[in-house]
Amino acid sequence: EDYPAAVAAYKKVLVTRNLPLGLKQNVVKTLAQLSVAVADYPAALTYLEKLIKIREEPHPEDHALRAQVLYLLEDTEGALASLDKALRLQRKRGEPPRENWLQLKSALLYQRNDYRGMLAVTNQLIALYPRDRYLLSKAAIHGEMGDTTAQLALMEPLYERGSLDSAGHKVNLASLYLLHGIPYKAGVVLETE
Repeated sequence: EDYPAAVAAYKKVLVTRNLPLGLKQNVVKTLAQLSVAVADYPAALTYLEKLIKIREEPHPEDHALRAQVLYLLEDTEGALASLDKALRLQRKRGEPPRENWLQLKSALLYQRNDYRGMLAVTNQLIALYPRDRYLLSKAAIHGEMGDTTAQLALMEPLYERGSLDSAGHKVNLASLYLLHGIPYKAGVVLETE
């Protein structure tokens, strides 16, 4: 796990004459990944740009990693553009988007206060990777958009099956019950929890 030494070793391989293209691609990709591991994001971005240029065929993983690096460099727009390209390439392959790619897209859209975009991405997450946390995220997005009816409709079943584990979520549910004129249920939630 001596990343700086590994980077130096891979750089030596990269300057080898007549390096086969496949090996060169693997070395550049590894250098990009190692640069991320040592938090040298500008270097990682440089290696990723080089990798994308030397690929015979575009790889969605390269663009997704580029999006992650741009996110770490706080370039939201660049990260979104790279991630969208990765998602298009993945769709073109006939493969579903990866869960962590959709999570990153949601985080990037959140930074832009694009709740409608977040809702679309969260719906994809729910359809492809059904987890209660995505339903809870969807409820929160509806709350941000002012649709407390949808928020309540999502949170109530999550509570009933024991998926609301934080006190804040339970108080939020009680507040939603009060907001919608259901004080008895609000009282039950508060008393029980």
